[in-house]
Amino acid sequence: MLSRWLPARNNPVLPSASLALLISILLHLILLGFIRVDLNMFEPAQEVVEVRFARLVKEAPLPKAEKPPESRPEPAVAEPVAPEPLLDDQPLAPEALPQEQAVPVISESGPVSSELPGEPVPVVPEIAEEQPQPLAYVETGFDILRGINGSKIGRSHIRYQSREDGSYLLESVSEAKGLMTLFIPGKLVQRSEGAVSEKGLQPSSFLYEFGSAGNKSQRAFFDWKNQRITLQTSKGSQTMTLQEGVQDLLSFMYQFMFVPPLEQMELSITNGKRLKSYSYSFAGEEELSTKIGVVRAMHIENVNDDGDEKTEIWLAVDYRFLPVKIRKTEKDGSVIEQVMTDIKTDILQ
Repeated sequence: MLSRWLPARNNPVLPSASLALLISILLHLILLGFIRVDLNMFEPAQEVVEVRFARLVKEAPLPKAEKPPESRPEPAVAEPVAPEPLLDDQPLAPEALPQEQAVPVISESGPVSSELPGEPVPVVPEIAEEQPQPLAYVETGFDILRGINGSKIGRSHIRYQSREDGSYLLESVSEAKGLMTLFIPGKLVQRSEGAVSEKGLQPSSFLYEFGSAGNKSQRAFFDWKNQRITLQTSKGSQTMTLQEGVQDLLSFMYQFMFVPPLEQMELSITNGKRLKSYSYSFAGEEELSTKIGVVRAMHIENVNDDGDEKTEIWLAVDYRFLPVKIRKTEKDGSVIEQVMTDIKTDILQ
């Protein structure tokens, strides 16, 4: 048997016939469905990937269909957003007609601070408060002091009263106290009368009287209509031209109620004996300790041409620039002061 098989292996006809028979059998089996051949296994892998992508692309439209509803709410959101462009337009509005709308918006924002200081028309009333209505009346008491140590030698009392008819009365009475009455007898009386005008006090007469019996006096008469002033003493009288704004020795200190200091510092003043121009200068602002408390005062002064005489006045800032301290330095260096001790006025009621 083996010998018969071996020769067959060397016979070339048998293998080809066997192979043909085998192929025939396989084809029959495939056709009959006994053997399933997946042709896809012989195709490139790329084709499989393409098929899967095609399916994903088909499914993609589903989310696209969901997006439209999302786009619909967007317009609803866009409607409230619509006012926002208005805010963006506001900076452009100043160039166009909507300037009126831009103004209120700016006035509510930071620029308010810049506009309010610029518009404070209330500043005008504030200026008016710095120049309030003059006092109707005021009575002031003073101690009269002498020397550097300020020894008290007397008292002084000044009263100002404006009347309903537009006139005023200003009177000062000074007298020595204690041992000084032996050297300075009697009283010194000064009286100024006149009218209250738009420019302040306009004196019509002034009296300067002193001596034990009041027998020594100096007077001044003001004729504003004819612009003449007459000065009268025991030695006679003289008449001269009356310039605008002339004051007497008493009224000039109360004229600051109407014309605050520093606005008019060149003053023409008469004591009833002579008429002279005085130039006052600003010496500073100080706080004075008085019997009624600390008083803010503006210090002004006048020095004569020779520099050996000086008159200084302290005007109360919070009391319509009333005189609260007066100092006179004579040629011999002696100093006489009047310092306020009490005050009665309508602004304190």
